[in-house]
Amino acid sequence: RGASSSSATLPSDGSQMSHFTTTEEMLTSELTPPDRFFTVSALLGRLRDPLDTPLPPNSTLAALRDHQTALYGSGSGAGGFKKATKKLSANATAAERKEAERRAKEHLMERQRALLALESDPTYSRKLEDVTPLLACWKRISNHRSAAVFRKPVNPREAPGYTDRILFPIDLSLIRKMIAGGYVESFQDLHRRIGLICHNCVKYNGRESDYGVVAREFEAYADDSIIDAVQRVGEATRAMAAAAAASAAAMEERRN
Repeated sequence: RGASSSSATLPSDGSQMSHFTTTEEMLTSELTPPDRFFTVSALLGRLRDPLDTPLPPNSTLAALRDHQTALYGSGSGAGGFKKATKKLSANATAAERKEAERRAKEHLMERQRALLALESDPTYSRKLEDVTPLLACWKRISNHRSAAVFRKPVNPREAPGYTDRILFPIDLSLIRKMIAGGYVESFQDLHRRIGLICHNCVKYNGRESDYGVVAREFEAYADDSIIDAVQRVGEATRAMAAAAAASAAAMEERRN
């Protein structure tokens, strides 16, 4: 796998590639890992549903996990319950907890189906001549409470070894510059780079860290925001096409 990833990111003539070109190759290739310290655990760490694994020593998440389990039952994801259920009281019945868990799982399944449907939606991958919808989606994501830690580059002095472990550092301010500079031209481009932010965070900090929890909430909100933006832009495009077709038909009828 390592040999494949190396060949996937190097040009055939042996010349050096720019940062943007290299990142683009990495994001679009199935063989190139997100960084040179790629591990399956880093990808598993981005799952919304908690795994049935013991917490590390001195973890600050034990109380949070117990609290969520008491409220919603087992298998509760950090991003799905806020929209799928209302907060249950401490004396909620078993039936109420079961129903809340069912609604949450249904919400998560709907999101997964919507994410899978994006790949076949032409609006998702189409290059936009007007980047206003991309900037609006970026702003919505950037204004979320969980985005605060991702708005600026990581300071290497505050994160020892970060530049050694993370080969492609990225943050929301850089993504905005990439949109303005024409390096991010579609919702698919934006989505991939948001995913890279989350991967880098969980890879460096670990799944059970506070930053890992924030990254999962942030990615869940970004997923919902991009799904919503793609649907709205798609509906507007289809409405404009229908209006243009109706106008053309009316003009043709007047000619006849």
